[in-house]
Amino acid sequence: MKKALLAILLASVILISPFCPPYVKAAGHGRMILDVGTQWDQYLSRPSVVHVGSQFMMWYTGDSQSDGSGIENIGLAISQDGTTWTKYVYNPVLTVGSSGTWDSDSVNDPWVIWDGAQYQMWYTGWSLNGQLAQIGYATSPDGTHWVKFGGNPVLTPSVHRTLDTADDQWVSRPTVITGNGLLVMYYAGRASDTGTSTVLIATSRDGTSWSKSSSRPTIPVGTWDSGHYVGSVNVINSTFLMLYWSKTGNDNFRIGYASSADGINWDPNPSNPIITSGSGSWDKAGVAWAMMISVGNNFYVYYVGLDNTKTNTARIGLAILALSK
Repeated sequence: MKKALLAILLASVILISPFCPPYVKAAGHGRMILDVGTQWDQYLSRPSVVHVGSQFMMWYTGDSQSDGSGIENIGLAISQDGTTWTKYVYNPVLTVGSSGTWDSDSVNDPWVIWDGAQYQMWYTGWSLNGQLAQIGYATSPDGTHWVKFGGNPVLTPSVHRTLDTADDQWVSRPTVITGNGLLVMYYAGRASDTGTSTVLIATSRDGTSWSKSSSRPTIPVGTWDSGHYVGSVNVINSTFLMLYWSKTGNDNFRIGYASSADGINWDPNPSNPIITSGSGSWDKAGVAWAMMISVGNNFYVYYVGLDNTKTNTARIGLAILALSK
């Protein structure tokens, strides 16, 4: 299954950069580009940025509590250059479902792509007092008005059968790449036996009917990263490129990069971590939730910075990384 499905993707994926193989070098720490609000978005996380024409659009998670413990909804910010952002006046653009539904507690972790005709979003919906996470789907003609799929959720936990069932407790944090009509989703599965999260893969032709793959991405652990949380996956000239965040012990979260020829077996960059905590208070306590897009000869990396206050309020920042051969 691994070779058949991912070979199709590699043969037909949309190329986003002329450089191959890709390497990144950090040009200093990033800067904060989106600040918290006072009501529904007092804590920000998981930016997902799409660049179409002359406009950049960012969907992000907003939490109603400054420590990230409240109800989450999804908002939108807009930019003309990818660096200066304005929040959409009618935020949030995707909200929790009605009482008793699968996403009635929170909606978060948006991942958005533009397919040439509409925007497609996959996101995590929470229910049962935050005990169950599943993945849903929504579409929009303009990125502001979203319609949830009537058959949601589109990816659900597996039925527990063996000690090796990695996602029988919940599924969350979707990241989707596409090529030739095939969609590949990297997602986090949580196992009820161990309470640990694993990076898993599912594939789809239409974005709503997903088949889970038996292949599991393998990312070697280094001295700074005890486990991996996937921020984004891109494909550049038939090379997979992943940004992830991790830490060891009581260290702050940091951001690393890995490349892969097949989307399964990953080679971490020897220069990892490529983005670390900054000197400013807004990201002094850690950096996470990194995703990137290609802009000219650079990668624009959008990520979450944790401040050093007791509540660890989170904001969104930008680091510009230079592509080099």
